[in-house]
Amino acid sequence: MRAQSVPTPVPPCANRPREPELQGSVRPQIRENRGIFLCLAYTTIRVSEARGLCIRHYDWKAREIDVCEALKTGSGENPVRGDTKTGSRGKYPAAEDLHRWLLERTPQANRFDGDAPLFPNPRTGNAYRRQVVTRLWEKACEVAKVDYVPVYAATKRSGLTALSEAGISIDDVQAMGRHADARMTREYVVEDDQKRKRASEALAEMIEREKGR
Repeated sequence: MRAQSVPTPVPPCANRPREPELQGSVRPQIRENRGIFLCLAYTTIRVSEARGLCIRHYDWKAREIDVCEALKTGSGENPVRGDTKTGSRGKYPAAEDLHRWLLERTPQANRFDGDAPLFPNPRTGNAYRRQVVTRLWEKACEVAKVDYVPVYAATKRSGLTALSEAGISIDDVQAMGRHADARMTREYVVEDDQKRKRASEALAEMIEREKGR
C-alpha cells in the first residue's frame, strides 16, 4: 500500500504566472465551460485531476483547492477515482477570477454536497468527460484562429515554463508541478541560450519588416 503523502504547500507567488499568449487568446472563446480551464491555467494541475475535483476539495473560506485524486476513466458518469499520476497531493490558492466563477456558478445548496463535481459539465451535471474537455479546447483554438495545442501543453507545460522564464525558483516550480523528482522540473527550465535564440529570431524579423517599409 502506498504511504499517505503530506500535502505540499504551494508558494503564493506561484499562483500568479505570467499569462501565456496562447491561453490569453483561446480561453476567452470558452464561455459557459470556462471554469475548468481557469483552474487548469492557474494551478497547472493535470486534466484528470481537474475533472476529479469535488465540492469537498474546495475550501470556500480559505479559497484553496485540495488536489488529492484524479479520475481514472474518460467518462464523467459513475467515475472511477484513484491516486494522482505521481501519487502526490497539494493545496492551491484559487485566483480571484476562479473563485468568483465558483461563487457565481455553484448554488448555495450545492455547496453542501461534497461528492458533487466542482466543475460540472453544464449540460449533464456530471464531471467532464476527457473527450469533451479536448473538444472544447480544439473548438476554442479554431475560433481564436490559432494553431491547436493540446490542453496539457497549453496549461501545465506553458504555465510552468512561464514561471521559469519569469525567474521563479526551480524549487517553487517543482512545488507547483508537484514533481517527485527535480529532473522532471528541469524540462520546463528555459536556458539563456534558448532565450537568446528566440530574441535573435525576433530581432531579425523586426529588421526584415523595417526593410520592407
